Amino acid sequence: MPISMEVVSPQDLKASHMTRLEDVIAATPNATFSTGQVGGSLSPFFSIRGVGSAEIETDPSVGVFVDGVPLTLTHGYLNNLLDVEQVEVLRGPQGTLYGRNTLGGAINVTSKKADPSKQEGYITIGAGNYEHYRTEVMSNMPLWDGKAAVRVAFGYNQTGHVWENYEGGNLGKQNNYQGRLSWFMMLGENTSVDFSSDIQKQYRNDSARMSKTDYDDGNKTFNWDGSSGGDISSGGAKLEVNHDFDSGYKLTSLTGYRSTAMDYKQAYGPKGYFDIINAQHNTMMGFTNFQFKKYGTFSESFGQISQELRLASPENEAFKYVAGVYGDFNRADRLNSQTNGWDKGSPWVPSTLSGDHGSIDLRGQQNAWSVAAFGNASYDFNQYWQVFGGVRVGYDKKEYEFNTSSNLGDAYLDEYWRIPGKTMIKNYDGEWDKLYWMPRGGIKYSFDEFNNVYFSVSTGYKAGGFNTSLFYDKPAFKYDEETTVNYELGMKNSFYDGRITLNTALFYIDWRDQQVLAYDSSTNMTPIINAPQSRSYGFEADLAGKFDNGIHASVGVGYADATYVDFKNAPATAGGRTINASGNQQQYHSKFTGRSTVGYEYELPWDKLVAGIDLTFRYRSNYYYDIENRLEQAGYGTFDLNLGVKNDKYEVNLWGRNLLNQAATASQFYVNAMNPSYDQNTLVTLIDPMMFGVDFTLKF
Repeated sequence: MPISMEVVSPQDLKASHMTRLEDVIAATPNATFSTGQVGGSLSPFFSIRGVGSAEIETDPSVGVFVDGVPLTLTHGYLNNLLDVEQVEVLRGPQGTLYGRNTLGGAINVTSKKADPSKQEGYITIGAGNYEHYRTEVMSNMPLWDGKAAVRVAFGYNQTGHVWENYEGGNLGKQNNYQGRLSWFMMLGENTSVDFSSDIQKQYRNDSARMSKTDYDDGNKTFNWDGSSGGDISSGGAKLEVNHDFDSGYKLTSLTGYRSTAMDYKQAYGPKGYFDIINAQHNTMMGFTNFQFKKYGTFSESFGQISQELRLASPENEAFKYVAGVYGDFNRADRLNSQTNGWDKGSPWVPSTLSGDHGSIDLRGQQNAWSVAAFGNASYDFNQYWQVFGGVRVGYDKKEYEFNTSSNLGDAYLDEYWRIPGKTMIKNYDGEWDKLYWMPRGGIKYSFDEFNNVYFSVSTGYKAGGFNTSLFYDKPAFKYDEETTVNYELGMKNSFYDGRITLNTALFYIDWRDQQVLAYDSSTNMTPIINAPQSRSYGFEADLAGKFDNGIHASVGVGYADATYVDFKNAPATAGGRTINASGNQQQYHSKFTGRSTVGYEYELPWDKLVAGIDLTFRYRSNYYYDIENRLEQAGYGTFDLNLGVKNDKYEVNLWGRNLLNQAATASQFYVNAMNPSYDQNTLVTLIDPMMFGVDFTLKF
């Protein structure tokens, strides 16, 4: 295929004990997963080739598709992998076939389908350090003389007390319950029906922070006395109907439904972090036992319905194509809330005398529609030359309502949250719509059946929209769409009867009106703003080999120089002023990423057992957490190991991740608490420490 892509098999997942989608992204060259500014699951960040987004109130820049159905909400990306056939990571814009919100790339998760040809199942149990427990069960049952089948899978994962805390509690604990049901049935000889549904429930205590000063001093124990997480519920259903015509054409109908609900609550800083601000409120403003930013909450409800209908031409023709139409509707309700507490309110702020706390609630509700028609085709002039291309034409519309409220009424908003000379926007209604098109084209030359080179130009598009934040300027609610144009030169090579493969690609991305999450600590505003121009250029190279002596090895490297080209009025990290960020590196992005794996399999002389070992090294160079490039994490690498024995009846695997216990930050976030130094006003979260365990699988 003339696309730079990574294909991850179940064996690859097992080699590094990757059980979550974010694990796969973090292990893919030129792809990045991060926990965003605040850490944990509240603001996940996905990028490919430096193109990504950390916004929780806009569409994603990297599309994720589960069995062909798009997940258009980033919180829905935080799923565990259950009974997976493979994961594909496609680099570069994929808008022609996959639609909007894939301007960085697309990730396809393919689940194992119900199989009428065989009865099978397995039970996996596992345990490890940090109270890690795992259970996975699957059963596939043929029905009606091989005309239908049902497949059921269930998984449970727990990670317990990960980080030490002076105040006690299970910092880092996660519980994940997951189930999936699939049904396959043949309706005659040429028509099949594939139905699946899934549900997942997660509990995460995942975003405790410490000051950067404490971290730099070597302190790895937290002082966290508040909540730091919540729960995520997600699920959906898919109905796919395929009909194969005698002429070779194939008609596919794909109906999908997805939903996500999230409730998140956390303190903003460790114990004592806001003592200076609290003291000022007590002594200068007349409060008693004031607690600034005592806690914050975020809740979200999201639902989506989608429908795609496409027609594919016969595969053995020189001219091949797929054409179709697509439409979806989604609704999102979000509530951001921040609470200050006190024992007695201030006479200078009369509204605070009526309660022991004051909350400001920012609520946004959005309805969004999208329709599109698309086509993609290729033509083989001969056995050597092929041209390919396509286009997608679509229309997006969004309706948005916003309001600001408080448990103490408008008086509290006007008295405590006022800024001299500015007026708070308490209500806002708006609409946004756009007619867009995304073309793609290229040429491929095949030296022979196993080696080819290609050049392509592809485009990507992400819809504009609206913010849910505290604003004193009404126009700031709306931000524009962003686009990319990707120029790519790639080569695919296979040697020695497919035992060695080499895939390489060079790319340049022109990126316009990038949607950037900004933060102003002086007003607590977190608007999404457009950076006029950005760009990214670099390469990927993947080399893999499998040899007759049982040794297999692979090396993948990526380089992407992703920077802002024109961003003259960017917000500074500390807030209250603007900077010229032109030339700065994209936040959360490492220029160099790499992964190497070496493994060995050996047939043991008893019970048809095969023993294997896989050692994986992953590396990413330094990266920044902010637009100003002031908050930095140095480059680092981690080692993963898997030792196992298996046959057709059972399998045992000893696994380890981050074997050398590499320490690094997972997020850095400036929160002005008027502490003496810049680093004392910067909060950090940490990557997972060394983890290890054992899994036992019984097959039947």
